[in-house]
Amino acid sequence: MSNSEEQWAEDELPIVEQFFLKIASVLRSFAEVHNLHIEKYPKNGPQWSFIFRHPLGGLGKVDVRMKDDTRINIYTLWWKDDYDRQARDSVGMDNGSIGLDPEPLRCALENALKQVLEWQVKDLDLGGRDGCDWRRYWKTKHDFDSLTDKYPIPK
Repeated sequence: MSNSEEQWAEDELPIVEQFFLKIASVLRSFAEVHNLHIEKYPKNGPQWSFIFRHPLGGLGKVDVRMKDDTRINIYTLWWKDDYDRQARDSVGMDNGSIGLDPEPLRCALENALKQVLEWQVKDLDLGGRDGCDWRRYWKTKHDFDSLTDKYPIPK
């Protein structure tokens, strides 16, 4: 762990974990009902991400991010990586903030997931090359494409 990661784990993580305890049952239930992978605190961020395979390829995600002591922001994202073009096409949206009350939160999560699942290929913004030669990490297109296989298909 780097110094900044250790510092985050000591200073921020306990606060963030305490915050998410308030809504953890709603979040876990949402993930279970829809067969979503939960990633807690990605990149030391105050959020939980719900990741899944999008029906049209690539990955979809609903992020629940701590805004302040009483609110969260919900973000949605769908991206498709193209090995041959070495580009990421994506569409995302900031769905605004909401309080921590269970029923409105559950409804907002359902709407966010529905939004991602309803996006079509025409909604994607075509990405340019990101400057990274993906072939350095994944020798074959098959290896690259199989990265999404570890994520669940949503219900």
